[in-house]
Amino acid sequence: MQTIENKVVSFGIVYYERDILSEADLNFVCQLLQSADINLNVDHKVRDYIHTNAERHVFQIKQASPITLGKLKIYAGKVGPEQTISVEKIGSVPNTSSIPTNSDSNSYGITVGTTADDVLAKRGKPTETVSLGRDEYGLIVSWKYPDVTYIMRHRERAGITAYRVFEIR
Repeated sequence: MQTIENKVVSFGIVYYERDILSEADLNFVCQLLQSADINLNVDHKVRDYIHTNAERHVFQIKQASPITLGKLKIYAGKVGPEQTISVEKIGSVPNTSSIPTNSDSNSYGITVGTTADDVLAKRGKPTETVSLGRDEYGLIVSWKYPDVTYIMRHRERAGITAYRVFEIR
């Protein structure tokens, strides 16, 4: 859960060690969404989106194609072996990119240390994703865009572990 000035702006849930989401899991997610705004109608379209997309593999949750429900943007996908649902209030989530650690940057403001989710928010999905291998922290992945390639590695910064830009080519 992320808050700004004591107001929830994003939240999510990750299901571990499940082959697929059960009816009870889906009911809980729908109740959680309904609790975010009592005026929302969490209908079968939203439920079907979560049920289907929670089983689709994505590298980072923001690579999933979102669905909009009122003022909520909902992402569902399978990150690694875990079904992940992430929700953000539209217009409420600030840019959480790290302060640049070196001069490598581009017109999008992406620098070494920028999280994968922030790259996706600024650039959209890469034109090509290539697994380059592994290190002691996980996969090393290349995200190719028409004008630049970002090498992504799993790293910790300021207490937050995430895939981040490790190198810009």
